[in-house]
Amino acid sequence: MFKIVGGLTAKIISSVAFVFIVSISVSSYMNYKGSSENTINLYETIQQSVLDAAYTTVNITIGIEAKQHLEYIANSLAKMDEDSILAQRRILNRIAEAIGYPDTFIVYEDTGHYLIESFSGKHEAKQEFNNEWDDIGLDLRTRPWYQAAKNSKGFSVSDGYVSQVGSLAGQPALTASIPFYKNGKFAGVIGVDVPIGEFQERFKAFELPIFPSLRVSIVDGSGDTVSHKDPRLILNGKQEAYEKVISESIKLQDEGSIKYISTQGLNSQAYYHKFPFGWTVLVAANISDYTEAINNIAINSAITGLILLIVGVLILMFIVKTFLKPLSTIQLGLNSFFSYI
Repeated sequence: MFKIVGGLTAKIISSVAFVFIVSISVSSYMNYKGSSENTINLYETIQQSVLDAAYTTVNITIGIEAKQHLEYIANSLAKMDEDSILAQRRILNRIAEAIGYPDTFIVYEDTGHYLIESFSGKHEAKQEFNNEWDDIGLDLRTRPWYQAAKNSKGFSVSDGYVSQVGSLAGQPALTASIPFYKNGKFAGVIGVDVPIGEFQERFKAFELPIFPSLRVSIVDGSGDTVSHKDPRLILNGKQEAYEKVISESIKLQDEGSIKYISTQGLNSQAYYHKFPFGWTVLVAANISDYTEAINNIAINSAITGLILLIVGVLILMFIVKTFLKPLSTIQLGLNSFFSYI
């Protein structure tokens, strides 16, 4: 009879344990699926949020502030004579010192005359000005930023370039420019130089430990990378994989997502948004960041399920043995009774 009770105990424990294992397994799998989807959504949301923040940062600096400053200078020049050199220098200097533009300049169409005022680095008002036109040995009317503003008849942002003159010589820069008019006639172009390297310093605020490969980059109107976490990719004269993909994508829509193989040979995903002035900001990350997070969830789910299973089986064994103990006593009595008979 003891064998009957023992066998019954084993069968009950095995049956309930099997049901328990199936239940835990299904529950763990469903939890894993839900957590995986939530993780993917979270990482995509992070990328898109960083994209929005980066877009706003760059657009405020170039598309809004630089444009407003140039328009202010243009309105002031409309009331001045070309020969009022000191007055024009004061206006340029006021903007350069207040905002910190490395170089702010005016170029006249008819004469080719130009004035350049540079940021001193101290944000202090300049007291003495040169009353002569500047001469750096170049006809600035032939520069791409000049021609772009002249031809578009509006605000223009040049492609990125390594500056050859001025306070930014040797550094990646862009030139924002706008035409100015006198008596309704095109008179020339006003421009400001903006250092591009400063953007990556701002983008460091978007770095997250849970998203180690997250990176923000900027591509100019011609498709060249002008700002990137890896300086080797900046204006390197090579067409990177993402540059080719983004150039094709922005022809179809101004914002969206792309997939590509990175320079390191890793599968990557990026979200992008094109600016009104032709540049594009991208927030990219390696797909491995996504899969690693999902794998961690799978491991944690498996460990949690195993622990619950072991604890559950032990509790089940205790409960079954406790409930079947009276049955063992009854069986013992019956055995004694039948042995007596």
